[in-house]
This record gives sequence, structure tokens and C-alpha cells, in this order.
Amino acid sequence: MSIIDSQESYKPIEEPITGNGDTLNNLQKLTMGSGANRLEANIKDGFWMGADTFLTAPFSVDFLGALLASSVTIKTSGGTVLIDSDSSTQDYIELINSKLNTSSKEILSDFTFTTSDYAGAFKTGDIEWSTSTGLPTSGTGGVFNAKGLIFAKNGTPTITLDGVTGDATFAGTVAGASGTFGTVTAGTFTGCTFQSATTGYRTKLSADGLEFLNNTTVKGSIRADTGDTIVYDSVDNHAFFGQSDALLVTFNEDGITLPSSKSIFFSGGVEIRDEGSNLYISEATECGGNIYPRLENSYDCGASDKRWRKGYFEDIQVDDLFLNTSMTGAGYINIDGDVDCDDVTCDQMVCDRITQNGYTGVSGEFYDRDSNKIRVIRGLIVDLDY
Repeated sequence: MSIIDSQESYKPIEEPITGNGDTLNNLQKLTMGSGANRLEANIKDGFWMGADTFLTAPFSVDFLGALLASSVTIKTSGGTVLIDSDSSTQDYIELINSKLNTSSKEILSDFTFTTSDYAGAFKTGDIEWSTSTGLPTSGTGGVFNAKGLIFAKNGTPTITLDGVTGDATFAGTVAGASGTFGTVTAGTFTGCTFQSATTGYRTKLSADGLEFLNNTTVKGSIRADTGDTIVYDSVDNHAFFGQSDALLVTFNEDGITLPSSKSIFFSGGVEIRDEGSNLYISEATECGGNIYPRLENSYDCGASDKRWRKGYFEDIQVDDLFLNTSMTGAGYINIDGDVDCDDVTCDQMVCDRITQNGYTGVSGEFYDRDSNKIRVIRGLIVDLDY
């Protein structure tokens, strides 16, 4: 062991070392061995081992606390290797995991990305991105920066999660067993099935149209056919309800059914209403064809208390004609059959036969079909051309 002075030349001096057995006074340099086995400490460089100089030593510590070691192995008290710089991977997995597996995540506690640009990031693959926009420019992989999380293929984004707006885009298929969503604003959904529930009464929108189900049984559907028709299918009646679940109308194979006493209103003001045994039509009715009774000789046109005011006909053909009061008119009445009446008063009557039924109150002039004047004398006594 040699003692040197404080000069840089480190010339040995002949000065005794004093101390009390635990302390060496006036020690400027301590050297042991040489070359790879050298250990030295001095007041200029610090402490090193394994070389003749501080700069070439494989292990050194300077006065600022900087530690240099060409090989480092750090173990826990239990022998677990935390850091091994001589391992094949030279990684620090155990050290990182020991921190990441804690709730504090201390290893990342002070790690932040800058908000002025997008240079700082985590990335996978060979993806490259613009530091001004944060968007990929080339390569394939993922990047997590101040803009958000972005995955790209050959520079084209495939998945983006914007950390500023909250928007998400997916270039491929999004699949999941279940999920909860708020308001969804999107473009076109292709090949999707939407349903209000998975069991019970529910609606389902798919390629088959809009279906109404009870569990797995389809009760009805609305769909488009191959033409321009919208098809509404149902296993039973098609019922429509209004406020307070009031039935409005029912459609089925028999036709359209309205509840009792309900009406159909047209934009022009016409009303058609069910009145139990009658059908009420509020305005004039025009018919483009014949009108027939359902059964032969079973129904009336009008009633004793609901009589038609006037009737306009081209021809009237009846089996029996009965007059309660009188018949008046300026024209002619041509009857092929018999006319039975209590009293007939007219200016002219053209007929084949007159039956007076015992009455003599027939007055006026009578003519047959050939315009021959006739007269009635007590019943059926008729003179021609008198």
C-alpha cells in the first residue's frame, strides 16, 4: 500500500499515517492489486475495480453517485432474480411485474404524455405516426398517444378510439356476446339483428323484416316482397289500438272490422257509421251498379215512419201496387197487370180492363190502348166508341 499527496502526480510522500485503529488520516489514495484484479479509490475519480484506470474499469462509482457496471444481477432476499444483465434477453420482466402487479402502479405513476404534440407514445409493430396529428402515416401495429388508441395496417387506420371526442371507428366486424349502449349514431348496419329483448313479447329487426314474437314464436311481421309491396303477416287478427289500449280496427281474412258504433271519416267530410242494425252514411250516395236485397221478398225500402219523399224512376215493375191515399201526376201510368183500388180519379186512363169493385165513383174519360173512348156503367159494363 502506498500513500500519495494531494497533487495530481500522486508522488509518494514520506508522511506517516496516523489514526486510532479505526480511522486513517491524510489518506489520498488506496490501491490494491493491478490490472483486472486492481481495486483503487482516490479523491479525484472515486472508486473502481477491474482495471488500472477509472475510465476503463468494468465497475466504478464517481463522487456524483454515478454507478457503472458491465454486468449486474439483482436478487431479492429469497433469491428471485429481479435484474440480470447477463441473461439471454437482458430484460427486466420481474422488476417491472413486481411494480405493475401492485395497485399503485408505481412504475408508471409519473409517466405522462405531452399535450402539445403526439411524439410520446406506446407502440406495437412498426407503425409510424405524425407528431402533429397523432394519426398513422405508415407501418402496421398500434399506437397509444395523447390522441388515443389507434391501430393501423400499412398506415391505414383499422381501429381508432379518440381520447378527445370519445369517437370509435372499426374497419372490420364488431362482435360480442352482449353489451350495453346509450345513444348510437351510425351509418349502415349490414347483416345485423336488433331485438328489444331475448325472451317474452319482443320485436326483432333482421333480414327477414320486422318480426313480432312471443319467445321464439313469430306472431306477425312486416317485410318487403320481391316487388313493390309491403307485406304484413299475422297468425291471427291484425288489430290496431289507440289511446288507453282502445281497439280501433281489426284486419283478418274476413275483411276490416270496426268496433260497434265507430265511424269511418273521409277527408271530404263523409262519415260512414255503424248503428247496430243500421249503416249510417252522412252524405248522398251514388251507386254504379244494381242494388239487390239479400233475400227474395224479405226487406222493405223505407218504413211507415221513415218514408222517402220523392222517387225518380225510368220504369217501375211491381207485383202488387197499394196506395194508402192517392196518386197524382201529369203523365201516364202504364200497367200490364191488374190495378185494385178504392177510388181512381184521373184525366185519362189507358188500360185493357178496369175493375171497379162495386164502386160507381169513377169519373172522367177512359180510353183503351187503341185510343178508343170507353165508359163504365156499374162495374164492368163497358161501351166502346160511345
